[in-house]
Amino acid sequence: EFGPAWESAQQALALGIKDEHSDIVASAYRACGDIYRQLGAFDLAVNMYKRGVEIGGQHYVAIDNLMRMGFTLLQKGESIGESYFQQAIRRAADLHIGMISFHGRSNALMLQLGQKDFAGAAAQVEAFREEAMARGWKLSLVLADYAEAVLAQERGEESEAEMRCRNMVQTGRAIGCPRAELRALALLARLMRARGRPTGDLEEHAVTLLGQMEAGLGNAPLQEAWEAYRASVLAIFH
Repeated sequence: EFGPAWESAQQALALGIKDEHSDIVASAYRACGDIYRQLGAFDLAVNMYKRGVEIGGQHYVAIDNLMRMGFTLLQKGESIGESYFQQAIRRAADLHIGMISFHGRSNALMLQLGQKDFAGAAAQVEAFREEAMARGWKLSLVLADYAEAVLAQERGEESEAEMRCRNMVQTGRAIGCPRAELRALALLARLMRARGRPTGDLEEHAVTLLGQMEAGLGNAPLQEAWEAYRASVLAIFH
């Protein structure tokens, strides 16, 4: 999925520059930033989002880039990201840009889970799920499942957590999102190890998914970021 997404972003970038459409250019930088962020190449992602902010001007895509830049900086552990993130959320609310506001809530939920703010995550996950259902965004529903699996594990409800993880694997496959499957497999592996159960079949599944994803890289200049991403995923199973 990364290869075709990269090629599409490059085509949009070239078109936007040629026709002097700053919003298209900013959208292309956002897409590149998303690819780098999903691969864990946070510095490169921040650079792409920053370009999107600078060239986007007053267009809503500049606000979206700002929000994603703040989120990525926070993922890196840089507190300056909070200022950018909150600024984008305020501007989106003032302009009634519901899509950015919702993505902001999605990112906030991920940050809470990553920072082990389980009380904060538990307080918003149900409302997040309801909005995702109303919007019909299946990938956001997968995130809600992931959050509830993590929270179930934290409560010691291991069977509930395992059930949600296995549902996530199926949903990820159904919507064609191997990253969602890998996220579920990684959490499931941690659950299995904690219970003294083997994880070889989960690792085998993960290796298959990674192989499929690598085959889709094509000629995109992502090999270095990809190798780091692949190693980080496989390390979870050892």
